[in-house]
Amino acid sequence: MLRLRRGKKKMLSNVEELIMGVLWEAEKKLTLQEIQIKISDTYKVDISSQELEAALCTLEDKAFVAVINKNECNYYVPIVEKEIYVRTVYKGLACRFYHGDEEEMAHDIRKEDSILPDNEDFIEVRRDAARYAIANPDKSDMEALKDMFG
Repeated sequence: MLRLRRGKKKMLSNVEELIMGVLWEAEKKLTLQEIQIKISDTYKVDISSQELEAALCTLEDKAFVAVINKNECNYYVPIVEKEIYVRTVYKGLACRFYHGDEEEMAHDIRKEDSILPDNEDFIEVRRDAARYAIANPDKSDMEALKDMFG
């Protein structure tokens, strides 16, 4: 039996995007356990069964996945196509950060010097900035950034 919930389509959390990535790649219905294994194998991220189940319920509420109950086992299938979601995210980023100018955004993405730090480096920069702000409460955010990054 196919079960669909009607909900508002919203942007996805990181965990929800990992789930959708696995479902889009699988091209078949998957159980919670299969999704958990594929996320671990593909993304090297361990997600608890409870967190995964909660995220799958949210995805169902957002109408990104459908649940098929067969032989007392839930199987999950994507409803939203990968290309549609990626394009929606891309357009949203262009609107928020480039006033809708997708060409300017694409140009910035393709820049050779636009090497992004890995997540650990980014977290450390944020921690350094927080420490600096605590140590220098009289400085504005912009002054603090100029001091830190030149």
